[in-house]
Amino acid sequence: MENNKKGENMAKLTVKYLTKSGPLLGEAVEKTKNKKQFWALKGLNFDVNQGEAIGLIGKNGSGKALLLKILAGIEEPSTGFVISDAHIYLASMTNSIDAKLSGMANIEKEVKKIILDEVQQGHVIKSIVNFTEIGQWIYRPVEEYSAGMISRLVLSIALFNKPEVVLLDDVFSSLEQTFFQKVMQKIRELKDLGVSFVITATTGVTLEAICERTIWMDFGEAKKIGPTPMVMRDFRFENDWYNGLSSGEKNNFIREKQKAQIDYDITSLYNQFKEEQFENGFTRKDERKMKKAFYNNHRIDPLVELTSDAKKSDKNKKHKATNHKVKKKRGLRVLIAIVVLGLLGVGGYQLWDQHQVRQAKIAQESSKKASQRYSVSVSRAQKQASIKKVEASKAKAKSISESKKNESAKAKSSQKKALEANSSTITAQDGDTLESIANRYGVSVGDIMLLNDFEGNVSISGGQNLKVPGNGVPLDQGESESLQVQEQADSNTNDYGQTQADTTTVNG
Repeated sequence: MENNKKGENMAKLTVKYLTKSGPLLGEAVEKTKNKKQFWALKGLNFDVNQGEAIGLIGKNGSGKALLLKILAGIEEPSTGFVISDAHIYLASMTNSIDAKLSGMANIEKEVKKIILDEVQQGHVIKSIVNFTEIGQWIYRPVEEYSAGMISRLVLSIALFNKPEVVLLDDVFSSLEQTFFQKVMQKIRELKDLGVSFVITATTGVTLEAICERTIWMDFGEAKKIGPTPMVMRDFRFENDWYNGLSSGEKNNFIREKQKAQIDYDITSLYNQFKEEQFENGFTRKDERKMKKAFYNNHRIDPLVELTSDAKKSDKNKKHKATNHKVKKKRGLRVLIAIVVLGLLGVGGYQLWDQHQVRQAKIAQESSKKASQRYSVSVSRAQKQASIKKVEASKAKAKSISESKKNESAKAKSSQKKALEANSSTITAQDGDTLESIANRYGVSVGDIMLLNDFEGNVSISGGQNLKVPGNGVPLDQGESESLQVQEQADSNTNDYGQTQADTTTVNG
């Protein structure tokens, strides 16, 4: 695990021009004359910084789970790049473990994939087992586990087995509150050590608690990327609008959106990629290599790959030119030797032969020294180029980080002023948590934390005064239950509420 601090904010994972397509099957093929592809992901571009948690929110079928599989290397994209030198691990309820094996066997299998030292393996395995808190169940087949026990197992493996970039696919919903809080605390500790996270969750409360930014996935594209509270607010607003539509209006809306996924123009995205490469100094003659990189080499930075190919080509040209000059000089020497031998006869030949031997030795030593000087020169040039590249990368990352911090700070300040204009002060009860207070007054945890300048893991004491949005009057029991049902519907709307008879279901 890297020990770099969160403040450096170097990009740990970069996604560029990412798409995923597949053929339509069954009746959908018959309805599509030209057998077009269905684009489940469309032109995604984003970075995940060191020590940052990125949330993924969206309705069922929006592409969240598919995106995580591609980031983890389980699926390959159709175009684009996933660039990272870090160890990436996907923790999910379906893709992370073998249900036929015991919990212990799954732990040992995953740890031995990553860690080679046997002593270190033992320490990591012990830490994972202790963190799960499932006792002797660790020796039983996973297929006998409850959903909550499976969540404990996959989370424990993800958080202790060389965590660098951790992908969490909806693994929180089955956890009891005490273990959930334990996991949240561990995630915060790992973020402080530079570990990065990409997280999907069924409720916005989880994302608002630990994610600096969130990506709103909508029909395969990133509809919005920004500070989590702002993205969640817009997402809930659209959910309210969608839920107000009639059944027919919902089906028409979905039909139009999915038609756009079939009609997606990949050529336009490729042209954007080409323009970026032209700006970096490449020309039309490099287009064959650019196209190969765009459609095939998905785990390599295209700029690094194309630059490397160009350097190899220049080096080969210089090598050929040098060989030509050497051969030309040798031919001239041979010609001179023949002329001199003809003039001087046999005696002159012997003297000339001795002279040639001496000259050959001198030339050999001179060639050897020249080769050494060339090697040193190339090594220095490569080192300087590498240093300049690293410095430029750090400067760019620092600039991006400062810009994002400023934008986030402005957004939070504006949001806080808006909340303070309509807020009240309440007194916490014994046993209260931020989540329980948020439910009682019908507000979000993020808004409470912003109003009271809370950061990180916050403990609430009985009698403590807190600011909350609104008039400070608790919801009655009926309204509280209605709010919980609404929040679950907002974040878990299944396939936009349409029926199988109305539209073709497309899995994300």
